[in-house]
Amino acid sequence: VDTSKPSYLFETRETEVWKIGKDISKIKAKQGCLVVDLSGSDPMILAHDLSIDAGEYKYLKVRMKNTTSATSSSLFFLHGSDKKSNWSGEKKVNFSISAQDFDFKEYVIDMSAVPNWSNKITQLRFDVVNPAGVGSGRVYVDSIEFLKERP
Repeated sequence: VDTSKPSYLFETRETEVWKIGKDISKIKAKQGCLVVDLSGSDPMILAHDLSIDAGEYKYLKVRMKNTTSATSSSLFFLHGSDKKSNWSGEKKVNFSISAQDFDFKEYVIDMSAVPNWSNKITQLRFDVVNPAGVGSGRVYVDSIEFLKERP
């Protein structure tokens, strides 16, 4: 897997760079998306050993279907100089999502407006649903893409 390629499309049966963080019973790539089964109050997936140039990739586009009652997601990020898995609110973006989806929705976030989005991004943590406490359900992630220009 090319860890400098900031697009994760899940078109094969691979979960690409994404792994279970916590409070997820299973993730699998199926039918062109990442299927995430939630099993706890703070579900997250993680990607390590990345090399995303924050100065070049200024937008995040996530296409997902949320079958839970949650109405937001969060993406945390770390730089190469950060301690591994030292996640904090200083390097995070929250974004609103729709609840109880029947169809996929696309969300675009201007990462250049997020404080500390700079240098090389080496780790990501995607809290697929917030608020913490949803507990169970399923989220389908069709794609996670970092883009140079607004789509």
